[in-house]
Amino acid sequence: MITRTSAFGAFCLASVFALPGSLAAQELSWGGTITTDYISSGRTNSDNEPALQGYVELESDGFYGGLWGSTVRFPDSSDRIEVDLYLGYRNTVGALSYDVGYARYFYDDSGDCCGEFLLSLDAEMGQGLSLGTQFKYDPDAEKLNARLGSAVPLNDQIELSGGLGRLESSHNYWDLGATYSLNDTIGIDLRYHDTNLSSEKSRAVLSVSYDY
Repeated sequence: MITRTSAFGAFCLASVFALPGSLAAQELSWGGTITTDYISSGRTNSDNEPALQGYVELESDGFYGGLWGSTVRFPDSSDRIEVDLYLGYRNTVGALSYDVGYARYFYDDSGDCCGEFLLSLDAEMGQGLSLGTQFKYDPDAEKLNARLGSAVPLNDQIELSGGLGRLESSHNYWDLGATYSLNDTIGIDLRYHDTNLSSEKSRAVLSVSYDY
């Protein structure tokens, strides 16, 4: 049990429940993923091994708070569980969607790691094509992680997507893949990841996700 996260987790969920009465309508969502490799910004966080992930989120009129977790494995580290706690606000104006938030990252052995401010922008370009960008800023490390991406549906079940990112003062990374929707809740994603880091290898990752 990860007791180090309890205070911040309580703050996250209490902040959402404490929204004004006009925002009383709340929606709970949750899901899980089994993946052959946990990749973040082109790097493996599971030592090239499978990972089990899950999340739960509460939203009310665009305001949201949630918890996301994954098994991990790092060289020279006894950490085996990552827990991310986050808060934010998302909305859509015309063809533009935006998401502003903050996430804090914890591990079962090393505890409180770090946090990032998040900004995502997505635009619908017509014919199902979407273009998006995401910015993550770590104020402690003073590093910006920026990514550009796009997605286009081939039919009602298959979507192609990819992106190119840059972690400031570190490396570039990119991915390309396809997602197949079995139904409204289950999706299968096959994706190729690569980076210019010599310590990392290119790899294909298969993930099966359930979202409710």
